[in-house]
Amino acid sequence: MLNSNLFVERDCKVDFNGQSFESGGAYILPCTDGKLRGMVYVNQKKSIVADWHGNEIARLDTFTKFRGNYCQMVKITFTLSGVKFIGLYCDEWCEVCKVWSTKPVR
Repeated sequence: MLNSNLFVERDCKVDFNGQSFESGGAYILPCTDGKLRGMVYVNQKKSIVADWHGNEIARLDTFTKFRGNYCQMVKITFTLSGVKFIGLYCDEWCEVCKVWSTKPVR
């Protein structure tokens, strides 16, 4: 954690068939427009937003499914340290979700 709103996950390595793969993990960081944006993992069964290791970042406030152009989309909302976030992802393909704060955070 960088502060109560910012988040950068470290140590995201997966070992598979003797090979190690490394990638950037979940994050929430400031953008040039003043909003916070990031990528997180959504665990629908536990109703949480999590990092790649499954550690809870926040609880889901709402979870709504709708039909998108190419797949079934999911819209989520959650609150992290008093800041409200919205996120969208296609749950037919993965549970990685692009998120952004609803208002600029200054």
